[in-house]
Amino acid sequence: MNQCWIQVSAGKGPKECSLAVRLTLEKLMKEAKNMDCVVDILEFSGEPNLKAIDSVLLSVKGLSVSQLIQNWSGTIQWNCVSPFRPTHKRKNWFIAIHTLTVPTFNDTTINEKDVVFEAMRASGPGGQHVNKTDSAIRATHIKSGIVVTAREERSQLMNKKLALARIASALKEQKNIAIASQEQLRWELHQQLERGNPKRIFQGLNFEEKI
Repeated sequence: MNQCWIQVSAGKGPKECSLAVRLTLEKLMKEAKNMDCVVDILEFSGEPNLKAIDSVLLSVKGLSVSQLIQNWSGTIQWNCVSPFRPTHKRKNWFIAIHTLTVPTFNDTTINEKDVVFEAMRASGPGGQHVNKTDSAIRATHIKSGIVVTAREERSQLMNKKLALARIASALKEQKNIAIASQEQLRWELHQQLERGNPKRIFQGLNFEEKI
């Protein structure tokens, strides 16, 4: 694996957990750089300037991506007196790191070489208005398996264009469904946080790792 998405999330935790996300992000990005991985922030939710982050989605690329995932994926525990509520009894804060497969979306720019056209005789009601020639078209998009037909036009060329437009529309719908599914998965992961058996533990405001 040379590329993945990584989500770092505070889940439903308080502001201390959002701060832990920011501190974790700094550590993770520094470690990724040392491993020659390239990290890009795709999006985040939280305070401006990344002061406190509820959730951040990262794109990570590089030959050491698998090792980076192994180092971080799971629950991160931060042991620290709250910098926001010093008298608060709680001193353990938890966040979650999940790995997501980079979604692949069909390109709605269609190459005709990827489409198989079959001529077929138009049929249906209409008497003399029904085209009696083989102008109707069945089109199969090889990469996606989408099959459409077009028979409204009397010209085979026009029916081909109509079929291509329908394939483009279907591909766009597939893309929208894929995006929606990915967003749903990310939301579900954002809500999940396992507090037992942390992957890594950090301590204090300096966020030093406990060995």
